[in-house]
Amino acid sequence: MSALQGVIFAVLLVMAFEWLVWLRKLSSWLRERHPEKYDEMGLDDLWPRDLAGWFRGFDNLRPSMAVLRFLTRREDRELRDPDVSRLAFFMRWLLYAYILLFSALFFSVLRQGPEVPAVPGEVASTASSASVERRDQAFDLYRAKKWPQAIAALDALIGESDRDAELRGDQQPQSASVPAPSTPNRESRGPCCHSAYPTASCRAPSEARHITSTMSGSSA
Repeated sequence: MSALQGVIFAVLLVMAFEWLVWLRKLSSWLRERHPEKYDEMGLDDLWPRDLAGWFRGFDNLRPSMAVLRFLTRREDRELRDPDVSRLAFFMRWLLYAYILLFSALFFSVLRQGPEVPAVPGEVASTASSASVERRDQAFDLYRAKKWPQAIAALDALIGESDRDAELRGDQQPQSASVPAPSTPNRESRGPCCHSAYPTASCRAPSEARHITSTMSGSSA
């Protein structure tokens, strides 16, 4: 529901409450000043007898229709009561305004329809089609030899493409960093590796085997 629809709905609630107050007042005036008209319209059954009647349900269709006829046909003129005629005038226009606002709210809700969430692919396709349309317009200006307008349109397209490229670059996930090869801790290799001339056990396995075989050959 939009903000305007919310305002209309709140106004309708206030108008409905005001209608009930004026209807109560009209019924009271007719009962006191014009009892014949009151009995003719059957306004005695317009309201329930007690509080429990609101929950049991009561049929007030006949007096409600009588009130509408009384207002729309302007039957208050026959009574020649200025107070009743004035109240009937305000109730009549309140009824017309209520019907008008309710119809406007009803048709606005129908035209609005259910809200459908936007799909990212559809948004992207719409944006691309719009850029293609602007590009075609720029080329049309170019063919029509409208150089300033064509140059301005092309510059705008180039600027938008640059911004899109920057956005795409920002949105790309960062590549996983390759961990650097771990260097063996010097303390874990023993005290021999701290010297300027490391022994065979501190070197690579292949180099250690080569040194060992050389020493064995020289000893023989």
